[in-house]
Amino acid sequence: MGLRERKRLETRTALEEAAVTVVLRDGFEHATVDAMCAEANVSPRTFFNYFESKEDAILCVYDEKIDDARLTAHVRNSLTNDLIESVVALVVSLMGPAATGRSHQKSRIEIIKKNPHLLSRHAAQITRMNEHLVKGIRLLLSADSRFSSDSAAEQEEEAELLLAVSGGALRIAVREWIADDGNSDNIQARAAELIRKVITTLNE
Repeated sequence: MGLRERKRLETRTALEEAAVTVVLRDGFEHATVDAMCAEANVSPRTFFNYFESKEDAILCVYDEKIDDARLTAHVRNSLTNDLIESVVALVVSLMGPAATGRSHQKSRIEIIKKNPHLLSRHAAQITRMNEHLVKGIRLLLSADSRFSSDSAAEQEEEAELLLAVSGGALRIAVREWIADDGNSDNIQARAAELIRKVITTLNE
């Protein structure tokens, strides 16, 4: 990671930590972007270079700038022998993890439990990143012999459908994880399990 990337990560980490600190101190309704910026010692302009809203800062929802090379790298890192696992892993990797890791996990879960509407921001993020996500899933489909011979139009439709299913499974897995105070098993694995369960039931 270069110096510029390290500084960006440090700033994002400071903003994520500040968002949690301010909400715990002032309450969600009274927490403001200005207060978060003061806590992190950055300007509001800097804040909006990373997050669209205070809700996104609390959840660590941000959109990476992804070119074709980075997208290909994400696809390569997500590729497994199981298409469902690959798609779920790709969606998670493109949405990006919290820079703060586990350091504020319990506090963030406490905030979400009190304000469950915050989780809708994940759905909004998937919508904003739809083009990248669909393009990445199409690359996964092209590497799968069951779908590689399909036309571009068919793969586009299949990618859209897989994204919708994976996004829904991830939302359920995240809700379960929050209900268990972050102690449940891997979210990605749980999302893939939910999808397989539905597919298996339909094929019975």
